Amino acid sequence: MTDLLPCPFCGGPAERHEIDEPGDNFGGTCIVCQRCGACGPVHFDRKENLVSSWNDRPPLPSRAARDVLDERARQAIEEGFTAEHDDQHRRGELTFAAIAYLMALVNPNGARTWWPGWSWSWAWFKPQGPRRDLVKAGALILAEIERLDRAGRGG
Repeated sequence: MTDLLPCPFCGGPAERHEIDEPGDNFGGTCIVCQRCGACGPVHFDRKENLVSSWNDRPPLPSRAARDVLDERARQAIEEGFTAEHDDQHRRGELTFAAIAYLMALVNPNGARTWWPGWSWSWAWFKPQGPRRDLVKAGALILAEIERLDRAGRGG
């Protein structure tokens, strides 16, 4: 039998589960994560596809991609930079903020000299090192792309 891949959500081990509880799925079989309980599709008759339906899936996003998405969520939740907030910045401010973090990578004072028209208090600009600044820039670029999409100018 083919080995089961780890859970796509939490990375936990997975196992085959025979459904013997009364209900719509009684008699079916599925693959279930032992850690988080995520379940693949329930199979009734053609159980030879059970393992492949769990294992054949798009690869997980990389750590870097997850970090950018997590930073974007952090900006919205902790800083209040929600979609409604971002939609008020129509003159490239989010893009310029991303560029400021990128500039800080090549010259710690570069952002301040390059962009004296920073729209916010400089207290908001917090360079923290190459990888962290790239993550912040990526999240700001994502925010701008989403803003353009909401405005119908994403093409």
